[in-house]
Amino acid sequence: MCGGLCTECTNPEHCLRCSHNLLLSNGSCLTSCPEGFFENHDNTCGSCFPQCKTCVGGSSSDCASCRSNSFLHDGKCVYRCPKGLYGDQGSRSCKTCPSGCASCMGDSCITCSDGWRMKGIHCVAQPTQCSILAKGVRHQAAEDQDDSV
Repeated sequence: MCGGLCTECTNPEHCLRCSHNLLLSNGSCLTSCPEGFFENHDNTCGSCFPQCKTCVGGSSSDCASCRSNSFLHDGKCVYRCPKGLYGDQGSRSCKTCPSGCASCMGDSCITCSDGWRMKGIHCVAQPTQCSILAKGVRHQAAEDQDDSV
């Protein structure tokens, strides 16, 4: 005879079907699926994709959180975040670099995007031209001096 919350079993230690909307996982009835598993429509626990710590389904794009060696990006666990993003150690997810950064480590830029330049640990917009007003005459000065010199 099956015990407790199990409605069908092969023996008292191995359940095949659970009662009261409980979830079946490895022969046991649970209130929620363990880490690395997700709830199927038939009230069983299915395995997450191997890189996922938690998930909403079994495919590689169904991750909700990642194991310690990867970061969550668009539902997938990646070892390296794409350009313009960095791997946040706390949340184990890819986050956007500050404005103008091509690559960064948290709030600190490592390299700047085209049209930006480093200023300390940040990237600042690099003007292509600036207007100078001197003695009532307006001059256009390029950032990188005139090529005719």
